Amino acid sequence: MAQNYLNSIRYKSNEIHLMNTHENYKFEKLGGYLVPSYQRVNMCDLVSEASIAPQTSLPSNAFTGSVYVDFEIPRSINVLKSCVLSMQIDNGGTKPLVMPPISQLINRIEYYSGATLIETILSTHLYLESVMETTEKLTILESSNNIDPVSFDHSSNKSNLGIFDPHGGINCIINPNASKTYYLKLNGVLNSTHLFIPGLKSEIRIRVYFESYGKWGLGLAEYTKLAPTHVTVATVLTDADIPTAPTMRKIEMRLQQIELAQHNYNKLMATYRDKTPLSLRWLDRRYQTISMQSSDGVTVNNVLSAINGMFSHFFIVLRKQNAKGKENYDFLPIDEMWFANASGSNLHGGIQYQDKYLRGYYVDST
Repeated sequence: MAQNYLNSIRYKSNEIHLMNTHENYKFEKLGGYLVPSYQRVNMCDLVSEASIAPQTSLPSNAFTGSVYVDFEIPRSINVLKSCVLSMQIDNGGTKPLVMPPISQLINRIEYYSGATLIETILSTHLYLESVMETTEKLTILESSNNIDPVSFDHSSNKSNLGIFDPHGGINCIINPNASKTYYLKLNGVLNSTHLFIPGLKSEIRIRVYFESYGKWGLGLAEYTKLAPTHVTVATVLTDADIPTAPTMRKIEMRLQQIELAQHNYNKLMATYRDKTPLSLRWLDRRYQTISMQSSDGVTVNNVLSAINGMFSHFFIVLRKQNAKGKENYDFLPIDEMWFANASGSNLHGGIQYQDKYLRGYYVDST
C-alpha cells in the first residue's frame, strides 16, 4: 500500500484524490534523546521500588533501649504497596553473636499522619505475622528474617539447605568483626490501604523503636546448642562469655510502590482532593498484655471487659513475666482454653480447646 501511494503522488493529476494519512509527529526531549511525543505517554501502571534513609541520625548504641529512628515517605511515591526494613548488624566483639528472629530487635513501630499516631505494631505482632505464613514462604524468607520454618526459633541453616558451616555460614550467627543484613516486612495500615501518598495533606512518618539487648539477647542455652556445629561458639562457656550488644551500621526502608500512568494519577488526585471526605479502612492492631498468675492444673479466669469495640480475631499467647531472650517467643503451652459468658456458660457448646488441637487442626483450618 505504501508503494502504491508513492507511485500515485508522482502524477500531479492524482493530487486531489490523495490525502496524507500520517501527520508530522511532534518530538520532545527525553534525557539526551528526541522521541515522538506519543512515546512519552505511560499507558500502564508500573511496580517499582525505592530506598529511603532515616530522617534522624542512627546512633551506634541502637540496642540500649528507648532509641528510635524516623522515616518519612516521600511524595514522589505514588501508591504505597509495602515496606521492608533493612538492617545491617555489626558484631564488633571477640565472640560470635547468636541472633534471635529479627522481629525481636524491634520494640514497636509507630505510624504517624502528621502529628497524629494512627497505628502501633509491637514486636510480638511482627513475630506472629511472620510465623503465620506458609512453610514454603517461611523457607524462602528464612535467610532474611532469621526464622526457622519448622521450629519458628532462630534459623540455624546455611542458605536454607541445612548445611552447617564452621566458618560462619549459619544464618543466625554473626562472627566477630563481621556483619549481616536482615530484612523485616512492616505490615499494617500502609500495605493494607494502598495509600496514594501525593494526595495526602499530611506527611506519613514511620517511627521504629529498637529493643534493648538485655531484652532480646539470647542466653547460654542457645550458644550451647550450636556449639557442636560451630567451633567458635564453643568458646562461650559461661554467661560472662556471652558477647556484648552489636551495633547497627546501616538501616533503610525499602518501599514498593505502584507508579501510576498519568491519567490514573490525575484520577486519584481528583478523588483525594474532592470535597467529599475519603474514608480508608484497615485492620487496626490493638495489643494488650495481661499479667496473671498461673499454675499447673489450676484454672484461671480472666475477664475481657477491658477490650473495647469490635474485633475480627485476636491471639492469645502465654509466656513468662519479664521474659528475656528466647522466652519472648517461646510461648508456653495452654492445657485447656474456652470462652464463657458473664454467667460462666461455655460459648462453644462445652468444648474445651486443648493445646495440641489449637496448634494443629484449629490453626490449619483458619
